[in-house]
Amino acid sequence: MPSKRSVTKWWAAEHGADAALVSRFSAPGTPPGPLLEPEVNGISFAQGFKQVVDQALGDMISDGHLRLEAETGGYEAADRAADRLAAVHTSAARLLNCAPDEIALVDSATRAWDLAFYAVPSDGLRQLADERVRLISITHVPTNGGLVNPAAEVGKVAAEAGALFLLDACQSAGRLPIDVELVGCDLLSTTGRKYLRAPRGTGLLYVRRAALDRLDPPFLDLHDARWVAPSRYEVQPGARRFENWEYGVAARLGLGAAIDEALA
Repeated sequence: MPSKRSVTKWWAAEHGADAALVSRFSAPGTPPGPLLEPEVNGISFAQGFKQVVDQALGDMISDGHLRLEAETGGYEAADRAADRLAAVHTSAARLLNCAPDEIALVDSATRAWDLAFYAVPSDGLRQLADERVRLISITHVPTNGGLVNPAAEVGKVAAEAGALFLLDACQSAGRLPIDVELVGCDLLSTTGRKYLRAPRGTGLLYVRRAALDRLDPPFLDLHDARWVAPSRYEVQPGARRFENWEYGVAARLGLGAAIDEALA
């Protein structure tokens, strides 16, 4: 197996980079790439994936709800946590300055983004060939670098064009103040595990109430919709139509606690 030094020199030559600098920023024992030292001269380059769960929050999950699940089973434990689970939507709404019924809690930012993107009707996607845009999506803050995209300006452009605006806030939620009313986004996806410091396997999707009629959830289960006739169903009235019935209760409680701490 080639040494780290030889791999570093090869990678630097391929990318026109300084080999010494690349070696300095590479994680020990690994080739150059996204894994960076926690700190270089007191400056962190890896905070997005280095965020750790607060100790009290971790204890609440492991010694609290997971222990209750082990003692009573998943369903009864979830029933006992019903009030705290309902409060997670309220906390997420406070974080983004929106209504609780505009929040869907999911298992990751990827799931949230997919649910929003694929909810745009297919005829809208076909009409892209006619240069009539149905959806504008940007990343608020990239994974690497210090850029903060002008989301509010993009929101104005989307509104003028009559297009939906989907904002990826993975690197900004919990790190920067986000007000969906000021930004003007119709949809926002984010993860819990980065700057909100929530457990992995958590995320949320914001859906502006006025945009719901323009979206068709790509997946439905008995949590998202209810039968009203043998051959007809109705979907949930709010953003919870994008949630799933099956989820990790302990992780969701952890997400709520992490958001509350970020707002404190």
